[in-house]
Amino acid sequence: MSPSSERSWPACRPREPADWSRRWRLATEQFLGRAARAELEAIEDGEFRALLDSAYFGAQSSRTMTGACVGVMNGMFSLVAAAGVVTVLSPILLLIALPRGWGALHVARRRYASRMHWIEHERATRLVNSLITAKESATGVRVHQVGPFLLGHFRKMAHTAEAEQTRLADGRAVTELIAAAMVGAASAATYVGLGALWLTGHMTAATVATAALAIRSGSASLGALVDNVLRLHEESLYVRDLDRFSAEAERRAIPAGGEPVTDFPDQVTFEDVTFTHPDRDTPALCKVSLAFRRGAVVALVGANGSGKTTLVKILAGLHLPTTGRVRWGQTDLVEADRVDVFRHVAVLDQGLQRWPFTLRTNIQVGQPERESDDAIAHAAGYSGVDRLAETLPRGLSTLLARQFRGGSELSGGQWQTVGQARLRYREAS
Repeated sequence: MSPSSERSWPACRPREPADWSRRWRLATEQFLGRAARAELEAIEDGEFRALLDSAYFGAQSSRTMTGACVGVMNGMFSLVAAAGVVTVLSPILLLIALPRGWGALHVARRRYASRMHWIEHERATRLVNSLITAKESATGVRVHQVGPFLLGHFRKMAHTAEAEQTRLADGRAVTELIAAAMVGAASAATYVGLGALWLTGHMTAATVATAALAIRSGSASLGALVDNVLRLHEESLYVRDLDRFSAEAERRAIPAGGEPVTDFPDQVTFEDVTFTHPDRDTPALCKVSLAFRRGAVVALVGANGSGKTTLVKILAGLHLPTTGRVRWGQTDLVEADRVDVFRHVAVLDQGLQRWPFTLRTNIQVGQPERESDDAIAHAAGYSGVDRLAETLPRGLSTLLARQFRGGSELSGGQWQTVGQARLRYREAS
């Protein structure tokens, strides 16, 4: 395609990189939004996690597909510009291009299948990497000398990954060798045919030279088009996983709407509640009946694995009972507006989430949509965070993430104080 003809098709040229980034952002926002609305049971499900991982690649591929689409459009315009050559020589060009397309398609599908098969392996490798470098595990890595142990795991996993990459590379080499041989044979047969036509006087030397140049130019344009189409196909496999994830996440999303829960219900009642995790045969809870009355302090006491955490998750509306009923006041949990149920619940556990935000924001995340300096000050005074803030460089505006410049770190006990302020700010019933 000449420079003048290329300029005549502005729509086929890539738009600004910012536009590509916007498309990636929109796809990623959709992906993250659906992940955030999924039931806790889905997030705890290994198969759903694997689908979530592949969907993440789909969000990235949504941006890459834009470039592939541009390449396909440019290739189409190139063929249109050479319509006469394509019409006359299309059987020959297809004979040359098809083996190349077959090889690229075969390699792309094998690469995709391998990635999907090893996707949890990749996640585990990233996890081991983070355990070696993360601040939370730094003490154990040093005091217990866990570093060499983790490095050993990383080495084994890396060797496995290298073996898989070698297998893919070997398969790709064989496939591309076969495809190249087929393309070479087709090209050789074509040029031999042209030579025979010249020798027998059916074509002049000038005509043969023109035809050879046309075949070379047309096969190059068609080959580029085939490459971009196959690149588009490979990326579409990951985008298809994003669509699959979107459909599955919607199916397993926390239902919207339902019956509202009365403000400060008199009690939450468990009636013969049984709960079985999807991957277990034995129930975590079996026919549990309890009443949590307003204003009461209730302690759940039992051996490890007796179902205390599961019961609390059901109480908070994070899980629904397999059988039996949970009533918030007179509202059945199954029929309740789950977001309304969450509005009544605040959680403070030993694994308190330490958000890498400022001290003020770490309190406000107790109720993110609410912005009240007075309420934050009240929660800080109630919990003792006000005194803690006086010891920090920027008070409530101090960043609680030492891994970033200007950030500070709190002790475990200080974080629990922040957690108490977060609960107070939430004002849950």
